[in-house]
Amino acid sequence: METVRVNTPNPSETRSKETALRDFVRFSWKATRGLVNQTENDIKKLVSALGNTGKITTDQEQKLIEQLSVRMKESRKQFENEIEGHIDTTVLKISKLYQEEISSIEASIAKLEQQFQNLK
Repeated sequence: METVRVNTPNPSETRSKETALRDFVRFSWKATRGLVNQTENDIKKLVSALGNTGKITTDQEQKLIEQLSVRMKESRKQFENEIEGHIDTTVLKISKLYQEEISSIEASIAKLEQQFQNLK
């Protein structure tokens, strides 16, 4: 992922703010999902180590792994839904700001065009 200065005076020199924000969100999401997957693997290794040392039986090991996997999947799904909701809300807010800015610019252009017509 490239970094970009958000307050760059000339947007043609770098990627747009929207692209930078989108890339940042994608990168953050991938990193978060990677951490969740790593945690699942670590838990499985820990439970296997408990089984290998005789602290729990093979049946208990399998049941524990299954129970933890189910809980983690449910938690992950809930977490993903919450994140997606926050992302959707943020994107809508940003889109609204862009639309307001575009409307303001269009109004300024219309005003300047009217002034130009009055000069003719």
